[in-house]
Amino acid sequence: MNLSTSPSSYQDGKTGRGGMLLLLTSLVISYLLAAYYSLWINPEVRFWKEAYKRKIAWSRKLTAEGRQKLVFIGGSGTAFQIDAGILTRASIPAVNMGMHAGMGSRATAALGLSALAKGDTVIWAFEPDRLTKTPELEPLGYQILLATGVILGKGPEQLALENLHMLDFLAALRPGLDHSAVMLAKVALKHPLYRYKEEFIRPGGAITTDELRSIPYSQVHKTIPDSTTLAWISSMSRKLYQLDCNSAYLMPLTYSPPENAAAILMENRLFLKQLSAGTSVLSDPMMGVETNLQSFADTPMHLRAESMEKRTRDLIPILLLFRKSPKDTPGY
Repeated sequence: MNLSTSPSSYQDGKTGRGGMLLLLTSLVISYLLAAYYSLWINPEVRFWKEAYKRKIAWSRKLTAEGRQKLVFIGGSGTAFQIDAGILTRASIPAVNMGMHAGMGSRATAALGLSALAKGDTVIWAFEPDRLTKTPELEPLGYQILLATGVILGKGPEQLALENLHMLDFLAALRPGLDHSAVMLAKVALKHPLYRYKEEFIRPGGAITTDELRSIPYSQVHKTIPDSTTLAWISSMSRKLYQLDCNSAYLMPLTYSPPENAAAILMENRLFLKQLSAGTSVLSDPMMGVETNLQSFADTPMHLRAESMEKRTRDLIPILLLFRKSPKDTPGY
């Protein structure tokens, strides 16, 4: 039997290995470019990274001044509803760490907790629908955690980031087909690449917008906290208390048609009562219901600037009472 290798077969094998190496190199380069885009070019990531930078700078300034503060944590329903600058000027030092709910509750919690110092108070203000599902971490959340460096933190933020896997982070750095198609369409149509603007980030972390859109609303339905999420918040609250940090939940406002208000208030009261098994609940008479359509800008939870200011001022006596006696503050 002739075991010799012909020159042509040797060359074919060499070409095959070369082609495979070229393919693998192309895949690695493509991934690195995708990751670079996701972390440094994506307009959405750039906006929220800048928002976080300003929020954390405000927070650190308060801490450096020796002022124990309220740290509001949640999605954009928090970011667009609480003016921490107004609270701070009213002798209630505060920072609005509200981010984008689409990051997932674990990401928004971690980003908010990164601002926490000993003696501070956490005001959980997650959107109710986020509390009806298990604590999640979406691709945008992974991207923001990496872009801001919060993932590398060693402080209270780690309470929300237990049991993460590096492979999940690597997979989340790809922008995805939907995002790519949307961005290409915006470029082609010469539309703004992102709807929110950095100049609308207020001192203290609140965000406003000059964009007005029609406001949809959902029908009355039961909202039940997920048991896993309830246990998660309860666990974080207990561990925060060990760090000399109190915590409580404040339900963000959502647009409700006047004819549905009574039924929604009843459902929200039941929701808050169930939630109170895991954390303190602030006794806010609004209970998440706002019937004035003109209070909202572009979503059923994003207040217009003047409405945000009014909402913040209305909360001052409630927050003062909670700061004075957090364990004696009535809930639901």
